[in-house]
Amino acid sequence: MSAIKRPCPETAMEVEVVNGVEGKSKQRPPKRKRVNDADIRKVAIPAHRYTPLKENWLNIFTPIVTLLKVNVRCNLKTRNVEIKLNEDTPDIANLQKAADFVKADTD
Repeated sequence: MSAIKRPCPETAMEVEVVNGVEGKSKQRPPKRKRVNDADIRKVAIPAHRYTPLKENWLNIFTPIVTLLKVNVRCNLKTRNVEIKLNEDTPDIANLQKAADFVKADTD
């Protein structure tokens, strides 16, 4: 037995062309940046400057975060102040400026 195929009627699709580009765009959303070692600075705090750092933490922390727009945290276990770039940081040099500011206060 042989199967008889029915003829398929030709139907033309109407496709609208916009700016000469058809179909879905191939552009993917940007990937989140990975944190490199260059994006983090650690400033060691000497033992004799640890208490003054705790007392003046708000005076140190506030201008760094508001003006330079970097993330700052004090790691109590390792006794380091860790400074990390933020997504909103306008200039990479702000990382070094913040590290210098903390180092000047701890010396």
